Amino acid sequence: MLELRSRLIANRLFFWYQNCYNLQRILKIKVMKRILYIFIALLMVPFFGFSEETNPDKSYPERRDSDHIKEIFEAWNDQEGPWLYESMAAIVTGVQHPERPMSVSSTTFELLQKMDDNRKKRVERIAETELENERNGSGVEESNMFWSRWLQLLRLSNCESSNANSNGDPHMRTFDGEKYDFQTAGDYLLTSSIDESFLIQTQQVRHSDKISVIGAAYLNINGDEVELFAQNHPDEFTNKIMRVNGQVVENERAEIILEHGGVIRFENGRNVVHWPTGEQLQFSVRSFQQSQLLDLFVFVPECNDSYVGLLGNNNGERGDDITVRDENGAIVSTREAANRTFDDVFGAGRKNKANRQKQEAEGRFIAREFGDQFMLDETNSRFTNPLVNLSEEERYPSEHLTLADLTDEEVEEALAKCREAGVAEEDLFECAFDYAYVGLEPLRKPEYIRKKEIKERTEPEVKETKEQNANNNQNIPQIRIGTGVFRPIGSPQPRTSPRPTGGRNVEINTPRGGR
Repeated sequence: MLELRSRLIANRLFFWYQNCYNLQRILKIKVMKRILYIFIALLMVPFFGFSEETNPDKSYPERRDSDHIKEIFEAWNDQEGPWLYESMAAIVTGVQHPERPMSVSSTTFELLQKMDDNRKKRVERIAETELENERNGSGVEESNMFWSRWLQLLRLSNCESSNANSNGDPHMRTFDGEKYDFQTAGDYLLTSSIDESFLIQTQQVRHSDKISVIGAAYLNINGDEVELFAQNHPDEFTNKIMRVNGQVVENERAEIILEHGGVIRFENGRNVVHWPTGEQLQFSVRSFQQSQLLDLFVFVPECNDSYVGLLGNNNGERGDDITVRDENGAIVSTREAANRTFDDVFGAGRKNKANRQKQEAEGRFIAREFGDQFMLDETNSRFTNPLVNLSEEERYPSEHLTLADLTDEEVEEALAKCREAGVAEEDLFECAFDYAYVGLEPLRKPEYIRKKEIKERTEPEVKETKEQNANNNQNIPQIRIGTGVFRPIGSPQPRTSPRPTGGRNVEINTPRGGR
């Protein structure tokens, strides 16, 4: 219990340190003093016996172990297996990720995907027995038990993925398949897990009084902070997209091994962020009209419905994605089902007055009532350069555009361009809109990148080499972040000042050979 209490105190220290640091950048010193007083008071909570269950989303179960499961993991792979066992326990208990051997560059989730199905079934049966023993000897709810959460992580690796996106200027697709346009400006919560270990915030900047684009994104990758910039860079390195824990990434095609279990790679023409819990973000920058924007494509395990934000909850129900909820989570209003025909969108019907008025009313509902729920302010935006406290004229579009504002010739040209590029029929509207209004070239949506299962009696190293050769990934440099990974001796120091993360400096080191 003493160890658990120490860990909870450390978690609280880390959580409040990060929040106080972010606030310090944008709040006055006088306000900071008050926050620090609250900080000190909260640190005293564990010593006065208050229950940790008052904040269940931030609580973690006490670690448990199984020698049998550990042996199975080690027999599977003597390098990756032991690290996988320790990293799963770290995720479940909310502690620092274990130190990675140099031979390990996959995430926890990727290793589970690689493990053969028969072995995972054996492990699952053992974990179920361990859970039954935990039920008999624990007074906590099953959802908060160690083996319950451990099994959930294991089973997520067998799920298919749900996909969502925020791309162009910008067009949104929720995990459950609802589509809408979102032409507002400011900082917004795109999507997040309940505990925020997976979190994406977007910064939408105004391109014109009617159109906005994604200029920047903030990612929390299980404790590592990453910012992406197409616009509004926080420093002079405007030709670089990524900042990892406050430092500029020089080689954006390098494999970046993050301290807290995540990995960033350049795959299939895009940068891909892999969370240790299975979420994936594929991003790229597009240029248009002397400007740039970010295209974001998000993938999450289909069997996990614990998400919140502009991209919905991933519960399989499209009807509850574009809704306004009260403080208790009850739906108070929703967007009416569009049910528009091809002619309503692209043909003569698009100029019908009633049809156009309905689309404009829908745009206002999405931008204001719906969108305002996920608007960020100076207390919860995590951007280095927050875009908050905007006026009405800056935040909302002056007019909600439709294809009715284009001529028939412009619509036909855009459709032809999109179809020639192989854009799917279901994505024609956003493609035509982007091409006609801001000159964006058509974009084909990516597919989820999944580690292939390594069948029993197949050497993992051989399989991995084949995959690397297929993707032309030989000789790609590797960057290892922080103290949660092994680092080679004599690596170069970062050229920018590090931003504190959890009370210690973070170094970016690029290996030049083995250790």
